[in-house]
Amino acid sequence: MRLLLISLLVLACFNSFAQQPFRTWTNAKGTTMNARYLTTANGMVKLQARNGRVASIPIAQLIETDQAYLKSIQVPGARPATPATARPVPRGRPTITNLKEEIQLGPTYFKVTHSDHFIILSTGRNGRNFAKNAETVYAATAEILPKLDETFDNNGSPLQCAAILIEESDDYEAFLYWYIQDLQKRGAESEAKRTAALGARVGKMGISLSDSDRETVGADFQPIALFSPGGSRNGKEDLDPFRTHVFAKQLLNIHAGNSLQLPFWLSNGFGYRMEIVLCDQTRTHMLDYSKYESADEANSVGEIITSQSFADGSKWISILKKLMRSTKGQKGDIEAVLNADVANLTPERCGYMFALSHYLLADPGQQQKYAAMIEHARGSGKAPDLISLPGSFSFSSKEKMEEAWHSYLKGSKFR
Repeated sequence: MRLLLISLLVLACFNSFAQQPFRTWTNAKGTTMNARYLTTANGMVKLQARNGRVASIPIAQLIETDQAYLKSIQVPGARPATPATARPVPRGRPTITNLKEEIQLGPTYFKVTHSDHFIILSTGRNGRNFAKNAETVYAATAEILPKLDETFDNNGSPLQCAAILIEESDDYEAFLYWYIQDLQKRGAESEAKRTAALGARVGKMGISLSDSDRETVGADFQPIALFSPGGSRNGKEDLDPFRTHVFAKQLLNIHAGNSLQLPFWLSNGFGYRMEIVLCDQTRTHMLDYSKYESADEANSVGEIITSQSFADGSKWISILKKLMRSTKGQKGDIEAVLNADVANLTPERCGYMFALSHYLLADPGQQQKYAAMIEHARGSGKAPDLISLPGSFSFSSKEKMEEAWHSYLKGSKFR
């Protein structure tokens, strides 16, 4: 009899972790979704639709029948939330399709790859790998920002953002020339000058197509990520740190909304944190504008030096740890990090910028506060600043937050 009871308990535990059946879920507004239960954490339930798409829904918004069902299938010791340093829980295999038709933008013809949340235009054969990378980043970002799915939801059909991948230098120069002329025709002179100054020197930049060209592409969001031949050099890999950085930034900015301009430290810091989580290293080289000579004060950019101080994807963290222990090294000033931009970026400030985001996203508790901070920024239309940031993470002052951050950087979790 005792053996039978133990066997029944084991079987019950096994069934509780087995895949749940598909059923219809309904929220308080009457919206339905045919999906199966995955897991719950922090008042949210994750459901997987038949197409593999995963949605995070507040349990309190479900009808009573669905809430009762959740109670009936859950047991003590349910699966914990994904740790900050672990790879995100798979959301199901994304649907990736190479279209037969090509798209022409200016002088360039592109092959088209569609995935659940992205449209990839490519001049070569790497569109599918870029789409895989992009969807992996989407899943990881949605783990941190549960409401990202709402941003991309269009009555059950996900919206899509876009990226353009040009793999040959001649094609890239021709496309860039066309795009600059198009900007000038639209009266966007300052953006045209910025593109002319930076377009040939960086691995990626954000571009804003005309409404008609955006409709041709089918993208629901601007800006569109444009990868240069240098930025797409690892196109054959399914997961690349540089692409991961770019897609993470793109998703964060899209979620924040076009009306809210996220500060440099926040969007770039998020990109670097996602590189570490997904790729176990960072490879994106930030531009060092310490020598920033401008012939035209308005928009032209003079000589740009590419910093190699953090070129090794695994060493920049150890460099910062040495700075923290050194009596000569700057210990990391939150105010300096929050004021970072392309005009004052140095390798040291760049490293501390990444390290702050590392700390802000260190564990599930921090991630909840981070997500709440982003949602507050979306609602208020005001980006986090030196006044609001400490309070968002339960600190009474900048000094208290700085003390906790420095302690984190010296500890074993910062790696």
